[in-house]
Amino acid sequence: MKEKLILIGPRSIGKSSVGKVLAKKLKIPFFDFDKIVEKKIGSIDKYIKKKGYNQTRIKEHQILKIFVKKLPQKFILALSGGTITSQLKQISFLNYRLLKNKGIFIYLIPFRSSSKSINLLYQREKIRKGNQSLKQIKMLYTLRYPIYKKIADKIIFVENKKPLEIADEIIHLK
Repeated sequence: MKEKLILIGPRSIGKSSVGKVLAKKLKIPFFDFDKIVEKKIGSIDKYIKKKGYNQTRIKEHQILKIFVKKLPQKFILALSGGTITSQLKQISFLNYRLLKNKGIFIYLIPFRSSSKSINLLYQREKIRKGNQSLKQIKMLYTLRYPIYKKIADKIIFVENKKPLEIADEIIHLK
């Protein structure tokens, strides 16, 4: 079960940090899909400014189609915040279909409370010097939360836990 994990959740929740720890503990490969996309297109934020949001998601889908064919038997994959929950519902659905039989979806969610979750994501966005406003984070969280929840096989509340604690919680999931 814990040899094919797909980490999903909002931007800045810690999917990559947790994924690296998990992969090290389980001794299996880790893939950060944002990094894979950036190897092909450069900075995602700059690509969005140049080509637009929709074209970025379409390009991401093309990259994902090729990438999933190369996934090894065991892996940890951290997805981009919107790969399976973007406003381009058809592309998101296609991305979900590409991945649904590949592994178990683990949804990393900040808190049970939406307001606490949004505030944490905003604080982390500022720390990473991201470009999303509090209003954007609230809008995306509100739109995407039900989709993540529906897709998720398992849910982990990140709260104020460190990546190692979250990784251990995932390892001990039943």
